[in-house]
Amino acid sequence: MLKTLIKHEWKSVSKVGILLSLAMVVLTFLGWLAFQTPMWKSMYSDEMADYTMHFADIMSILMLLGYFLAIIAISYGFIIYVAIHMYRKMYTDQGYLTHTLPVSAHQLVGSKILVNGIWYLIIDILMLISMFVVVVSLLFTVFKGLDVDFSALPWNEIKEGIAMVEAEMGFNLGRFLLTMILLMVIGPFTMVAIVMGCISLGQLAKSNKGLMGFVWYIAVNMIISIIAYIVQMISYVGVMDELLAGSSYMNLDSFYMASIDSTIVLTAIASVILYFVAVWINKKKINLV
Repeated sequence: MLKTLIKHEWKSVSKVGILLSLAMVVLTFLGWLAFQTPMWKSMYSDEMADYTMHFADIMSILMLLGYFLAIIAISYGFIIYVAIHMYRKMYTDQGYLTHTLPVSAHQLVGSKILVNGIWYLIIDILMLISMFVVVVSLLFTVFKGLDVDFSALPWNEIKEGIAMVEAEMGFNLGRFLLTMILLMVIGPFTMVAIVMGCISLGQLAKSNKGLMGFVWYIAVNMIISIIAYIVQMISYVGVMDELLAGSSYMNLDSFYMASIDSTIVLTAIASVILYFVAVWINKKKINLV
């Protein structure tokens, strides 16, 4: 029955997921197309001094503005859709049918977090690929106008320069990238779990249950942000103490990574707690009226 539950949830969410994925493909093409106008090709070249902006260049700027606004809309729009979707499936008239299924509360809540989290991860990956393609198209267009030979670039010197900056600033680029990858992978699932838990907590209110779920979501994220900020300030004090004590570099790794690591840990803890809260509330067979 669990497989059937996951399959049904996937089929339900995939309609919007596929639509947003196709939208990302179209947006990526528009982002690439925006940099194909004469203005970008003449950037930093001798022609730029006497260049006159054309209608196509104005459209290019508008397309880029629309691209970034659409990216933001898709990112926030999907999580809003997930919240509304789970609320309707669990706590409205449709919830009566959902709660009659021969599955446990763990299976019911877990399947929704799993499926929605996977789709959220897919959309995030497509979004990163889209932005990468757009940025690379910009660089290649501009550098093409400068006639830059990438094979002739001093890559060894660039690598040594990065290593020197890491040593001077106490910053580990590799660790930072791995942490960002970890955050990207687990972030969608923790986000969906927090949304699910907050929606469930909203059902404990006597009225305006949907609104109270949103209030819970704001409150949880504020608590996470405040604790992460406190950890960051503690790290900042430690960095300043090192500088005052005569340290030759500012330990950015200690400063920034403490904030990022604490955010990941706090979000993971909150998602686990809210998962069990959602399970507990659903076990109580709350009033769906």
